Amino acid sequence: NPLVKRLERLRTSKEARQEEGHVLVQGIKTLEELASKGHHRIRTIGITFDEHNLPIRSPALDIVASVRRQELEDEGSNRGSSIAAKASAAATAAKSSQRRQEKIFQADQFVAMSRSLTTKILGTDSPSGEHEVWAEVVIPNYDHLFSIQDNTTTIDTTTTTTAVTPGFKVHNSTQRSKEVPLPQSPRTDIQRLLILDQILDPGNMGLIVRSAKAFSWDAAWHTPGTVDQYNNKVVRASRALCLDWPTKTGSWKELEKFVERKDLTLLVADMVPGWISDRAVSDAIPTSTSVQDNNDFNLYNLVWWNWPKSLPRTRVPERIALVMSSEHHG
Repeated sequence: NPLVKRLERLRTSKEARQEEGHVLVQGIKTLEELASKGHHRIRTIGITFDEHNLPIRSPALDIVASVRRQELEDEGSNRGSSIAAKASAAATAAKSSQRRQEKIFQADQFVAMSRSLTTKILGTDSPSGEHEVWAEVVIPNYDHLFSIQDNTTTIDTTTTTTAVTPGFKVHNSTQRSKEVPLPQSPRTDIQRLLILDQILDPGNMGLIVRSAKAFSWDAAWHTPGTVDQYNNKVVRASRALCLDWPTKTGSWKELEKFVERKDLTLLVADMVPGWISDRAVSDAIPTSTSVQDNNDFNLYNLVWWNWPKSLPRTRVPERIALVMSSEHHG
């Protein structure tokens, strides 16, 4: 099946994700969180469906109920100006929404497929349940944060004909635009940048993303060779938070220009050499916010070589770029 092959390639190929600008996520909770944020465009929502194992249960049932509510709303709109018809459809949708706590999921298309096809799409590392939910999500456009002028890239949303195979059904949304801008992050500036150099393990990358989000780091810069932030294992380890963390991959030369343009003070996460630690102890370097101007070697237990000339010594820089690497790369 063409759709199954395409989605499987999204999971396994970085090139496919870059070409299409899409990524796969799994689980109803993840889907609910993405939908609630309002700026994520969902291309496809899929559920596991087995006609020999009825009835359909949650979480897949929540998706089916959402589609049905949208159909009822569309039917009410298509009946013209009949107030009674619209009121009836609205009342039916309202009752259904109350039963399902008004879980509304918007997508370009909805698909139902067998458990075996779902497993093929999601992989054996993500075992699918009997009533699984997954989605194909558009990667948000963060170009404006990294000073790239053209941030109005559009994606093709034309309907494609999918051959119907056993255990596979497609429901296309009735409201689909032909040209839609990529979802854009509401953030407008980067003040705290995390530079990730040669981070290779997807699990570690996922944990870094979650920690960085928790500590309010604005964005990440990946040097060449760093694991793809939208790698399937990174998506799972980060609980899909990677979709809300602006990222750019670029060379050190590009990074140098970007840091200078954004007026970011560069920091490096590394083990402090012994001779520096010994000097810090002997000099009794203070760590409070009350710092003398002549204390220019070690402030706040950090080694400084590039203190901003425009910044007084009474507080640490607020606009910073922190370089982190893996254990194998120093």
